[in-house]
Formats: sequence, C-alpha cells, structure tokens
Amino acid sequence: MLDINGLEGLSLAEVMEKRVEKTYIIFCNTDQSRWYSKYLKKGFQHCWVLYFDGFNWYKLEQTYNGSSMEMIVSLNGFVFTQWQNISRYYKNLRGYTVVEVDRDKLKEQCGDKLRSPFIVVGSTCVEYVKDFIAVRKWWCFTPYQLYKQIK
Repeated sequence: MLDINGLEGLSLAEVMEKRVEKTYIIFCNTDQSRWYSKYLKKGFQHCWVLYFDGFNWYKLEQTYNGSSMEMIVSLNGFVFTQWQNISRYYKNLRGYTVVEVDRDKLKEQCGDKLRSPFIVVGSTCVEYVKDFIAVRKWWCFTPYQLYKQIK
C-alpha cells in the first residue's frame, strides 16, 4: 500500500486538501533497437514517469510516436485502487529501476531560471522526464546520466 499518511477514511474534500503526490521515474530497456542503442547502458535505455496525483496513477512517456499520458487502471488484469502503490509492481519486475523523486525539492533547487536557454535538443524520453521533474542539467542526455543525477 502507498504510504498515504492516514488518508483512509477521509472525505474527498479532506483528501484534496492534503494533496498527496508521488512521482517515480522508471528506467528500463527499450523494445526497439536504434542505431544508438549500443551506446546506452543495459537497463537504462528508456525512461518514463509514473505519477500519482492524489487520486489516480498516470504513465507519462515520450516515444518515437509522440508523447502519451495514460491513466493506469489495471496492469495484467489486476485493478489498482488509488491507494495502491503501482511503483512496487515495477520494482519487482526484472530489468526495471524505479526512483522516487521529490518534484517540489527539485523545483526549489532550480529556481526561476530557464531550463536550457541556448541548447537545442531532440524530443527524447530523457528531455520529457527532465521537463516534468524540473531537472536543469543541459549535459544530461542519456537515461543513465539522468539516473545518476536524481539518485
């Protein structure tokens, strides 16, 4: 179960007031081989965000087909309730690395400065995750570099 700090039994308005959010970055291998895949560390070829907004779980991902945001209701036939921590599912899968991040702390560290004011970068999974969690390291290009930065 998700550590929800005693939110069970509270009304919807009370839960909204407490606003428990959780953000996890999931690192894994990719299922599509690209020319640069041989340069990426095994287990760190792709990354995406698993986000709990206090009510629902979302999978936020950047792929070659574009960005996607999916609300997670079930995985492999198991229906999740809002209180269950889906990150444990991925932690138990072989080849997945799960890191919990504190978005508020990261936003405080970067302040109001621009993320990468003069750097032109591609629309990659790493850039998508960096945007979501407010990481301002322009030199961070690979999922493994991002992992080392946020760990």
